[in-house]
Amino acid sequence: MVVWSTVNGHRNGVSAGDFLDWQQSKSYQQLTAWTGASFNVATQDQPRQLIGRRTTPGHFDMQGIPMFLGRDFLPQEGVPGKDQVLILTYKLWNELGAGRSIVGHTLQVDGKPYLVVGVLSPGLADRLGFDMAPPLAFTPQQINYNDHWILVMGRLKPSVTLQQVQSDMNVVTSHLAAANPKSNTGWSALVEPLKNDFLPLERIHNLWFLLGAVGFVLLITCANVANLLLAKAAGRQREIAIHTSMGASRSQIFLQFLTESLLLAALGGALGVAFGNFLLCVVAMVLKASCRRKPTSNSTCLFSPLLSPQ
Repeated sequence: MVVWSTVNGHRNGVSAGDFLDWQQSKSYQQLTAWTGASFNVATQDQPRQLIGRRTTPGHFDMQGIPMFLGRDFLPQEGVPGKDQVLILTYKLWNELGAGRSIVGHTLQVDGKPYLVVGVLSPGLADRLGFDMAPPLAFTPQQINYNDHWILVMGRLKPSVTLQQVQSDMNVVTSHLAAANPKSNTGWSALVEPLKNDFLPLERIHNLWFLLGAVGFVLLITCANVANLLLAKAAGRQREIAIHTSMGASRSQIFLQFLTESLLLAALGGALGVAFGNFLLCVVAMVLKASCRRKPTSNSTCLFSPLLSPQ
Protein backbone atom coordinates (compact mmCIF):
# COMPACT_ATOMS: atom_id res chain seq x y z
CA MET A 1 0.00 0.00 0.00
CA VAL A 2 0.97 3.64 -0.49
CA VAL A 3 0.02 5.94 2.37
CA TRP A 4 -0.49 9.60 1.52
CA SER A 5 -1.05 12.69 3.58
CA THR A 6 -4.12 14.44 2.19
CA VAL A 7 -5.58 17.90 2.57
CA ASN A 8 -8.72 19.11 0.78
CA GLY A 9 -8.82 15.78 -1.06
CA HIS A 10 -5.36 16.19 -2.63
CA ARG A 11 -2.57 13.65 -2.15
CA ASN A 12 0.67 14.96 -0.69
CA GLY A 13 3.96 13.74 0.66
CA VAL A 14 4.26 12.85 4.32
CA SER A 15 6.06 14.65 7.12
CA ALA A 16 8.69 12.80 9.13
CA GLY A 17 6.69 13.37 12.31
CA ASP A 18 3.56 11.80 10.82
CA PHE A 19 5.52 8.84 9.46
CA LEU A 20 7.11 8.04 12.82
CA ASP A 21 3.71 8.21 14.52
CA TRP A 22 2.08 6.10 11.80
CA GLN A 23 4.62 3.36 12.45
CA GLN A 24 2.87 2.70 15.76
CA SER A 25 -0.19 1.42 13.87
CA LYS A 26 -0.79 -2.30 14.28
CA SER A 27 -2.32 -2.66 10.81
CA TYR A 28 0.99 -2.96 9.01
CA GLN A 29 3.59 -5.67 8.88
CA GLN A 30 6.02 -2.92 7.98
CA LEU A 31 5.89 0.76 7.06
CA THR A 32 8.84 2.37 5.27
CA ALA A 33 9.64 5.76 3.79
CA TRP A 34 11.86 7.02 1.00
CA THR A 35 12.81 10.21 -0.81
CA GLY A 36 14.80 11.12 -3.89
CA ALA A 37 18.26 12.67 -3.84
CA SER A 38 21.34 13.14 -6.01
CA PHE A 39 24.92 12.40 -5.00
CA ASN A 40 28.40 13.22 -6.27
CA VAL A 41 30.40 9.99 -6.32
CA ALA A 42 34.17 9.78 -6.80
CA THR A 43 35.03 6.83 -9.07
CA GLN A 44 38.31 5.66 -10.57
CA ASP A 45 37.48 7.23 -13.94
CA GLN A 46 35.94 10.57 -13.00
CA PRO A 47 33.46 12.06 -10.53
CA ARG A 48 29.85 11.25 -11.36
CA GLN A 49 26.51 12.66 -10.30
CA LEU A 50 24.08 9.83 -9.60
CA ILE A 51 20.40 9.68 -8.73
CA GLY A 52 19.84 8.12 -5.33
CA ARG A 53 16.99 7.07 -3.10
CA ARG A 54 17.21 7.45 0.66
CA THR A 55 15.19 4.67 2.28
CA THR A 56 14.41 3.60 5.81
CA PRO A 57 15.74 0.13 6.78
CA GLY A 58 13.68 -2.76 5.43
CA HIS A 59 12.40 -0.90 2.38
CA PHE A 60 13.78 -3.33 -0.21
CA ASP A 61 12.97 -6.42 1.85
CA MET A 62 9.34 -5.27 2.17
CA GLN A 63 9.09 -4.98 -1.63
CA GLY A 64 10.56 -8.44 -2.11
CA ILE A 65 13.69 -7.17 -3.87
CA PRO A 66 16.46 -9.62 -2.89
CA MET A 67 20.15 -8.87 -2.53
CA PHE A 68 22.61 -10.04 -5.16
CA LEU A 69 25.52 -9.35 -2.82
CA GLY A 70 25.71 -8.36 0.81
CA ARG A 71 22.75 -7.38 2.98
CA ASP A 72 19.96 -4.87 3.53
CA PHE A 73 20.26 -2.00 6.00
CA LEU A 74 20.25 -2.86 9.69
CA PRO A 75 17.71 -1.09 11.94
CA GLN A 76 20.45 0.86 13.72
CA GLU A 77 21.71 2.23 10.39
CA GLY A 78 18.58 4.38 10.16
CA VAL A 79 19.99 6.65 12.88
CA PRO A 80 22.05 9.80 12.14
CA GLY A 81 25.73 9.11 12.65
CA LYS A 82 25.41 5.43 11.69
CA ASP A 83 23.92 6.01 8.25
CA GLN A 84 27.07 6.22 6.10
CA VAL A 85 26.38 2.89 4.41
CA LEU A 86 25.27 2.26 0.86
CA ILE A 87 23.34 -0.20 -1.29
CA LEU A 88 24.02 -0.22 -5.04
CA THR A 89 21.80 -1.31 -7.90
CA TYR A 90 23.03 -4.17 -10.05
CA LYS A 91 23.29 -1.77 -12.99
CA LEU A 92 25.63 0.60 -11.12
CA TRP A 93 27.64 -2.34 -9.77
CA ASN A 94 28.28 -3.43 -13.37
CA GLU A 95 29.32 0.10 -14.34
CA LEU A 96 31.80 0.16 -11.46
CA GLY A 97 33.53 -3.00 -12.68
CA ALA A 98 31.27 -5.80 -11.36
CA GLY A 99 33.74 -6.74 -8.66
CA ARG A 100 32.28 -9.00 -5.96
CA SER A 101 34.74 -7.56 -3.46
CA ILE A 102 33.01 -4.17 -3.56
CA VAL A 103 30.93 -5.14 -0.52
CA GLY A 104 32.91 -4.00 2.49
CA HIS A 105 34.74 -1.29 0.57
CA THR A 106 33.99 2.43 0.69
CA LEU A 107 32.92 4.94 -1.94
CA GLN A 108 33.42 8.67 -1.61
CA VAL A 109 29.90 10.13 -1.72
CA ASP A 110 29.60 13.91 -1.40
CA GLY A 111 33.12 13.92 0.01
CA LYS A 112 32.37 11.38 2.76
CA PRO A 113 33.28 7.66 2.91
CA TYR A 114 30.26 5.38 2.60
CA LEU A 115 30.58 1.66 3.26
CA VAL A 116 29.00 -0.53 0.55
CA VAL A 117 26.96 -3.19 2.35
CA GLY A 118 24.93 -4.65 -0.51
CA VAL A 119 24.07 -4.88 -4.19
CA LEU A 120 20.46 -5.34 -5.30
CA SER A 121 19.54 -8.20 -7.61
CA PRO A 122 19.09 -7.37 -11.30
CA GLY A 123 15.60 -6.67 -12.55
CA LEU A 124 13.02 -4.44 -10.90
CA ALA A 125 15.46 -2.24 -8.97
CA ASP A 126 17.33 -1.40 -12.19
CA ARG A 127 14.10 0.02 -13.65
CA LEU A 128 13.11 2.20 -10.69
CA GLY A 129 15.28 5.11 -11.80
CA PHE A 130 17.91 5.28 -9.05
CA ASP A 131 21.51 4.12 -8.89
CA MET A 132 22.26 3.87 -5.18
CA ALA A 133 20.51 4.02 -1.83
CA PRO A 134 21.83 5.27 1.50
CA PRO A 135 19.63 5.06 4.61
CA LEU A 136 17.02 7.69 5.35
CA ALA A 137 17.98 8.84 8.85
CA PHE A 138 15.87 11.70 10.24
CA THR A 139 17.75 14.49 11.99
CA PRO A 140 16.03 16.29 14.90
CA GLN A 141 15.38 19.28 12.61
CA GLN A 142 13.60 17.05 10.08
CA ILE A 143 11.26 15.47 12.61
CA ASN A 144 8.33 17.86 12.41
CA TYR A 145 4.76 17.87 11.11
CA ASN A 146 5.02 20.80 8.70
CA ASP A 147 7.40 19.61 5.96
CA HIS A 148 5.75 16.99 3.72
CA TRP A 149 8.75 15.65 1.81
CA ILE A 150 8.80 11.85 2.00
CA LEU A 151 6.74 9.07 0.42
CA VAL A 152 5.47 6.15 2.49
CA MET A 153 4.79 2.54 1.54
CA GLY A 154 3.54 -0.26 3.76
CA ARG A 155 2.57 -3.91 3.68
CA LEU A 156 -0.63 -4.84 5.52
CA LYS A 157 -0.93 -7.75 7.90
CA PRO A 158 -2.65 -10.74 6.27
CA SER A 159 -5.85 -10.36 8.29
CA VAL A 160 -6.21 -6.58 7.76
CA THR A 161 -8.43 -5.25 4.96
CA LEU A 162 -8.12 -1.92 3.18
CA GLN A 163 -11.23 -0.63 4.95
CA GLN A 164 -9.83 -1.60 8.35
CA VAL A 165 -6.47 0.10 7.81
CA GLN A 166 -8.18 3.23 6.47
CA SER A 167 -10.36 3.40 9.59
CA ASP A 168 -7.27 2.90 11.74
CA MET A 169 -5.43 5.71 9.96
CA ASN A 170 -8.44 8.02 10.33
CA VAL A 171 -8.27 7.51 14.10
CA VAL A 172 -4.50 8.08 14.14
CA THR A 173 -4.71 11.31 12.12
CA SER A 174 -7.55 12.57 14.31
CA HIS A 175 -5.38 12.10 17.40
CA LEU A 176 -2.47 13.84 15.66
CA ALA A 177 -4.68 16.78 14.71
CA ALA A 178 -5.83 17.10 18.32
CA ALA A 179 -2.24 16.93 19.60
CA ASN A 180 -0.79 19.24 16.92
CA PRO A 181 -3.61 21.59 15.85
CA LYS A 182 -1.34 24.14 14.13
CA SER A 183 0.27 21.65 11.75
CA ASN A 184 -2.21 18.77 11.43
CA THR A 185 -5.65 20.36 11.42
CA GLY A 186 -7.37 19.51 8.14
CA TRP A 187 -4.85 16.80 7.28
CA SER A 188 -5.75 13.13 6.98
CA ALA A 189 -4.26 9.94 5.51
CA LEU A 190 -5.22 7.97 2.43
CA VAL A 191 -4.26 4.30 2.06
CA GLU A 192 -4.45 2.81 -1.42
CA PRO A 193 -2.93 -0.12 -3.32
CA LEU A 194 0.44 0.58 -4.93
CA LYS A 195 0.00 1.35 -8.61
CA ASN A 196 1.57 3.63 -11.17
CA ASP A 197 -0.65 6.71 -10.81
CA PHE A 198 1.49 9.03 -8.72
CA LEU A 199 0.75 12.02 -10.93
CA PRO A 200 -1.87 14.55 -9.76
CA LEU A 201 -5.42 13.65 -10.75
CA GLU A 202 -5.75 16.72 -13.00
CA ARG A 203 -2.61 15.73 -14.91
CA ILE A 204 -3.89 12.17 -15.34
CA HIS A 205 -7.13 13.55 -16.84
CA ASN A 206 -5.11 15.79 -19.18
CA LEU A 207 -3.04 12.81 -20.29
CA TRP A 208 -6.19 10.79 -21.04
CA PHE A 209 -7.52 13.74 -23.06
CA LEU A 210 -4.22 13.90 -24.95
CA LEU A 211 -4.37 10.13 -25.58
CA GLY A 212 -7.89 10.53 -26.99
CA ALA A 213 -6.72 13.34 -29.29
CA VAL A 214 -3.81 11.23 -30.52
CA GLY A 215 -6.17 8.29 -31.12
CA PHE A 216 -8.48 10.54 -33.16
CA VAL A 217 -5.56 11.73 -35.30
CA LEU A 218 -4.52 8.10 -35.75
CA LEU A 219 -8.06 7.23 -36.89
CA ILE A 220 -7.98 10.01 -39.50
CA THR A 221 -4.58 8.80 -40.71
CA CYS A 222 -5.84 5.22 -41.03
CA ALA A 223 -8.86 6.42 -43.03
CA ASN A 224 -6.59 8.40 -45.38
CA VAL A 225 -4.28 5.42 -45.89
CA ALA A 226 -7.31 3.18 -46.58
CA ASN A 227 -8.54 5.64 -49.22
CA LEU A 228 -5.09 5.70 -50.82
CA LEU A 229 -5.02 1.89 -50.95
CA LEU A 230 -8.52 1.77 -52.49
CA ALA A 231 -7.52 4.34 -55.10
CA LYS A 232 -4.38 2.37 -55.85
CA ALA A 233 -6.40 -0.85 -56.18
CA ALA A 234 -8.87 0.87 -58.56
CA GLY A 235 -5.93 1.92 -60.75
CA ARG A 236 -4.75 -1.69 -60.95
CA GLN A 237 -7.86 -3.06 -62.60
CA ARG A 238 -5.91 -3.70 -65.82
CA GLU A 239 -3.32 -5.70 -63.86
CA ILE A 240 -6.07 -7.70 -62.14
CA ALA A 241 -7.74 -8.41 -65.47
CA ILE A 242 -4.47 -9.73 -66.90
CA HIS A 243 -3.91 -11.98 -63.88
CA THR A 244 -7.47 -13.28 -64.16
CA SER A 245 -7.08 -14.03 -67.86
CA MET A 246 -3.91 -15.97 -67.09
CA GLY A 247 -5.82 -18.22 -64.67
CA ALA A 248 -5.35 -16.48 -61.29
CA SER A 249 -8.23 -17.16 -58.90
CA ARG A 250 -9.93 -14.58 -56.68
CA SER A 251 -8.27 -16.06 -53.61
CA GLN A 252 -4.82 -15.70 -55.19
CA ILE A 253 -5.46 -12.08 -56.11
CA PHE A 254 -6.81 -11.45 -52.60
CA LEU A 255 -3.71 -13.02 -51.02
CA GLN A 256 -1.47 -10.85 -53.20
CA PHE A 257 -3.18 -7.66 -52.03
CA LEU A 258 -3.25 -8.92 -48.43
CA THR A 259 0.49 -9.66 -48.52
CA GLU A 260 1.26 -6.21 -49.88
CA SER A 261 -0.90 -4.57 -47.19
CA LEU A 262 0.67 -6.64 -44.39
CA LEU A 263 4.19 -5.75 -45.55
CA LEU A 264 3.24 -2.07 -45.62
CA ALA A 265 1.64 -2.33 -42.15
CA ALA A 266 4.67 -4.16 -40.72
CA LEU A 267 7.07 -1.56 -42.08
CA GLY A 268 4.94 1.32 -40.80
CA GLY A 269 4.50 -0.36 -37.41
CA ALA A 270 8.24 -0.99 -37.03
CA LEU A 271 9.04 2.63 -37.87
CA GLY A 272 6.35 3.81 -35.45
CA VAL A 273 7.64 1.63 -32.59
CA ALA A 274 11.23 2.77 -33.22
CA PHE A 275 10.22 6.43 -33.28
CA GLY A 276 8.06 6.03 -30.15
CA ASN A 277 10.91 4.31 -28.31
CA PHE A 278 13.24 7.14 -29.31
CA LEU A 279 10.80 9.77 -27.99
CA LEU A 280 10.37 7.87 -24.70
CA CYS A 281 14.16 7.79 -24.27
CA VAL A 282 14.34 11.54 -24.92
CA VAL A 283 11.56 12.28 -22.41
CA ALA A 284 13.17 10.03 -19.77
CA MET A 285 16.57 11.69 -20.29
CA VAL A 286 15.05 15.17 -19.95
CA LEU A 287 13.19 14.25 -16.75
CA LYS A 288 16.26 12.59 -15.22
CA ALA A 289 18.40 15.62 -16.09
CA SER A 290 15.79 17.86 -14.46
CA CYS A 291 15.86 15.75 -11.29
CA ARG A 292 19.67 15.93 -11.16
CA ARG A 293 19.59 19.72 -11.43
CA LYS A 294 16.87 20.04 -8.77
CA PRO A 295 16.93 16.98 -6.47
CA THR A 296 13.53 16.69 -4.87
CA SER A 297 11.26 14.19 -3.22
CA ASN A 298 8.25 14.92 -5.36
CA SER A 299 6.60 12.16 -7.35
CA THR A 300 7.61 13.55 -10.76
CA CYS A 301 11.30 12.93 -10.10
CA LEU A 302 10.81 9.70 -8.21
CA PHE A 303 8.67 8.02 -10.84
CA SER A 304 9.55 9.70 -14.12
CA PRO A 305 12.09 6.90 -14.84
CA LEU A 306 9.16 4.54 -15.19
CA LEU A 307 8.62 6.20 -18.59
CA SER A 308 11.84 4.59 -19.74
CA PRO A 309 11.26 1.69 -22.13
CA GLN A 310 14.25 -0.24 -20.73
